[in-house]
Amino acid sequence: MHDAFFISRRKLLAGGALAPAAALLGGPARAADFPTRTITVISPFPPGGLNDTSARAVARALQAELGKNAIVENRPGGGTMIALEHLSRQAPDGHTLLICGDTNMAVMPHLQPNLSFSLEKDFAPITLLVSAPAVLVVRPSLAVKSVQDLVALAKAQPGKLSYASAGNATPPHMIAEQFKSRAGLAISHVPFKGASEGLTNVLGDHVDLMFVDLATASAQVKANKVRALAVSTAKRSKLLPDVPTIAESGLPGFEGRAWQGVITRQGTPADVILVLNRAIVAGMQRPEIGGVYDSQGAELVTSTPEQFAAMIADERAKAGRLIQQAGIKLG
Repeated sequence: MHDAFFISRRKLLAGGALAPAAALLGGPARAADFPTRTITVISPFPPGGLNDTSARAVARALQAELGKNAIVENRPGGGTMIALEHLSRQAPDGHTLLICGDTNMAVMPHLQPNLSFSLEKDFAPITLLVSAPAVLVVRPSLAVKSVQDLVALAKAQPGKLSYASAGNATPPHMIAEQFKSRAGLAISHVPFKGASEGLTNVLGDHVDLMFVDLATASAQVKANKVRALAVSTAKRSKLLPDVPTIAESGLPGFEGRAWQGVITRQGTPADVILVLNRAIVAGMQRPEIGGVYDSQGAELVTSTPEQFAAMIADERAKAGRLIQQAGIKLG
């Protein structure tokens, strides 16, 4: 979605956008002195999983490019709000970063208005980091082999089919609601406590279908334990190259994905944000750092701070429309 926002690995390398971060040290004094201490990269989730992977990759990128220590701090809980509240109380000097995502930056502003901080005003975007597709899977005994078959069955039996999610307002829920809206379907939502639990119920023939991240589902798909109908992104996944996109399967232009990026405190000097952006983007081009996403079916997609800010605003507006239309609530 909105490819103009993103800077691909190839374009960055070819276009010379990856000037060494050290070259910025001739700029304003604040950038020349940065960093003055260890940089902390917060993951609002426990160790393990894509968000934690991103935090560790960003810390390695910063160390490689800036030559200073960067550590990862896991602050799970509260639907990521504990970590975000912590970031909102840090000094706006660029030494504390956080791996954000579509749920907390685009979805939660519409569902959690009474926080002690503002999801819209208290954080400064640094760069988009990664885009992750979901794969549409169906239970083994469901007699459909394509998206077209699924749509036909759901329309013939409105309200009978059900879909699993990793919980209310999570990417699997939002993507499924987007799919229902585009295809004009009536399918019941069954939320679970996580993607793995939802997928287990699809595998066990208890729920009919699910949009689930590739890292969770690819092994079961390849082992033919669950049937994959399509991936949600605009192009096919390298992990499942034979599985078509939803756009190829009768819903042109459809795209749903999870994404992650890097933010810091609002008020951080622009020149410091630029140092951080260029260091992260350059460091993530190193195969031993950015290549960590290849096995998870996710794509490294970096950006400028301005591009990331524009993307967040666009995603937030779209999420708001979908939440209102589908009547999505927390709990």
